[in-house]
Amino acid sequence: WGVQICYAVVVWGSIGALTVMQTRWPLVWRTLAACLCAAAATLSFLNGWLSWGLIVLMLIVEAVRSGWKDRRWLSSAAIFLAMFAGTVWYFFLEWPASKVATESEMVQGFATKPLTYGLFLLRVIAAPMTELLLTLEKEDRIQALWSVSPWIGAGALLLWAVVLGVLWKRRAELDWPKVVPWLLCGLFGLGNACALAMARAEHPYAIPFECRYPAYTLWLHIGLLALMGHFVARWQKVVRTLWVLIPVVWGGVVGGLQGFWDAERMHAGGQQIEAAAALRQVAVEPVPLDGVAPTAGPRIFTMLDELESLGLLGIRTIKSPLVADAKVLDDPQLWEGQIKSGSLASTGVNLRGWALNRKTKKTAGAVVISVQAKDGPEQWQGLATRRLREAKLAERKDAREQQGRIGWAYEALTGKETCRFTAIPMNLSRKPLPKGEATFRAYVLDVKTGTFWRLSGEVKLSLP
Repeated sequence: WGVQICYAVVVWGSIGALTVMQTRWPLVWRTLAACLCAAAATLSFLNGWLSWGLIVLMLIVEAVRSGWKDRRWLSSAAIFLAMFAGTVWYFFLEWPASKVATESEMVQGFATKPLTYGLFLLRVIAAPMTELLLTLEKEDRIQALWSVSPWIGAGALLLWAVVLGVLWKRRAELDWPKVVPWLLCGLFGLGNACALAMARAEHPYAIPFECRYPAYTLWLHIGLLALMGHFVARWQKVVRTLWVLIPVVWGGVVGGLQGFWDAERMHAGGQQIEAAAALRQVAVEPVPLDGVAPTAGPRIFTMLDELESLGLLGIRTIKSPLVADAKVLDDPQLWEGQIKSGSLASTGVNLRGWALNRKTKKTAGAVVISVQAKDGPEQWQGLATRRLREAKLAERKDAREQQGRIGWAYEALTGKETCRFTAIPMNLSRKPLPKGEATFRAYVLDVKTGTFWRLSGEVKLSLP
């Protein structure tokens, strides 16, 4: 996901500023470089403002070292103020007047729902620990750690309190210029955790464990680990060893597994988008179609038609709404599956089933739903947009899908769906269902050739 780079820049800029301030460069050049790092972090994402606080505290350390009236320090302070003021001006130059949640609303939420926000804070602090159960996929890890994560977060904060108490007790014998950067690492992690709690506490439950958030709060634990090595001499070698093992070995393993799983999920999402594009003229499927060009609305159809006219679409567009006009093959040696159940919903119908390729042992990239009214022709209705777990069936069929996700679901839409990330209404709607008794069937679609394979079974429902 390319947009994730902005979250990485926040970490690089903030920790980069802290690192630069510890080099042996002249203080003026250190301050200038650190401010450039902070500006990059700030202009990448809102929590980048925390990096300026890190620089302020490092400048205070320098002032204690050299004196508040030292010319180099005064020059560095002037550079900091100028860079900070310039960043503030540029940042707020086009600050939006209306937002999904205002700053005052976020603060009020923290005050009126302390338990909700407090639990989120503890969970986001514990979030880096969700990668410990490597044998479980992300969704399973989140479920396993959801109830225990607040205790992990509370334990981390308690350990921090113990470490700070020991550091204060031994303050006279410590080399504070070496201790302060690690304190600031911890402060950076805690500051991010608080900011995230204020902004995200009432979002869907898995939000604390999203990959970008643990990347911020991880620094709370890194600072803690480093500080522990300062007052327990025998831990110093362990700390140095862990500094190598954690990013190189552990990070490589976790990143490799997550990358593989995420690539498969993204591939599945891409297959749904391709299928929605192929069906656009006969059965509109709003959610995956919006993935072609978020917020574009009806212009998506014009864009896809233009690409097809230029020979750049790469898929076969289905032109006729009638199933009888499609190329439907009956090859039981290639695909197996069925439509298992169906039910009425207030805004449509819900259908469930499964599909599996007998050769590759992978599920179908696209399952298309048809509907046939009584005494009417069978027509294309829409696309199954969810993959479901069928663990026992997948094991019995020796499927090669994550978490046994060979099931599929066609679900009723509310009509209030919004574009992802923007909350703007989609302005796209599904084909209306017929009235009266209707029969639903399911087909696997190959978007490259426009070929269909029918899955076994059918569901009959009486539509209002």
